[in-house]
Amino acid sequence: MFGKKAEIVFGAGSLGRSLDQLKIDFDIQKDNTQESNKGNIKVYNISKDTAKNIESASVVILKAGYADEGELPVLSQADTYDIKTYNEGVNRVTEISIGEGINALQKDISISLDGAVSIKDIIKSVIDKLGLPESVSDKLQGVVDKKYPNGYNTKEKAKNIIKTVQESLGINITVQNNEISLYTGVNEGLAYRLTPNTGLIRSPERIIKKENGGKRYGWRCKCLLVPQINPDNIVQIKSNEIDDVQYRVINVQHKGTNIAGDWETEIEVYER
Repeated sequence: MFGKKAEIVFGAGSLGRSLDQLKIDFDIQKDNTQESNKGNIKVYNISKDTAKNIESASVVILKAGYADEGELPVLSQADTYDIKTYNEGVNRVTEISIGEGINALQKDISISLDGAVSIKDIIKSVIDKLGLPESVSDKLQGVVDKKYPNGYNTKEKAKNIIKTVQESLGINITVQNNEISLYTGVNEGLAYRLTPNTGLIRSPERIIKKENGGKRYGWRCKCLLVPQINPDNIVQIKSNEIDDVQYRVINVQHKGTNIAGDWETEIEVYER
């Protein structure tokens, strides 16, 4: 169905291995908070030696897409935090629980800066200490800075520091696919256009949320799997209910199995 393909890659460098000829199920949920995106991957009927190799892997890459795409796009790259193998009927299942950037975001970080402290300098310090790939420095330069006039001293989890300081600048920093992502709301490029012709399934569902004494309007949309869509991406939607409007993605769920069953992306979007 749809030429579905999935692959998991585990291990590092020349010792890395991939699996793409077996049944693979996945359910990956992502949002634009400072919590780690979580997911679950199941691989069926691998050998005991391969299962042991997966159990020793600290990072797993999940790729998924379609047979005519060539190189499959990365749906999730994440740290592993629980791996188990068990029998399920006639099948032997290896189940991998993953968290994108979970080890870095849970890390305790100490920052001590005297005098008038630039909030952008604090963010850069946290990013350096996280030790994750990042391509946000140029975007951060375009953000209007603010300062803490009396210094900044803290020791707490990285995710908590990010959440506290970013609000002053009106930006959003998350970890997507084990890489630091920055949303500024300015000149954010279009990630994908969803229409019935590009895979939109059924009619979008209207969402109205009460927030900060007011209301926030959005949509919940389901489409054929689009692994490239991540939180804080901009999507453009055209349907009977929505007339080619751009929205910001807040939540994403990628769910599928490469043999039979679901192969879908569900997104929750709100006005930019």
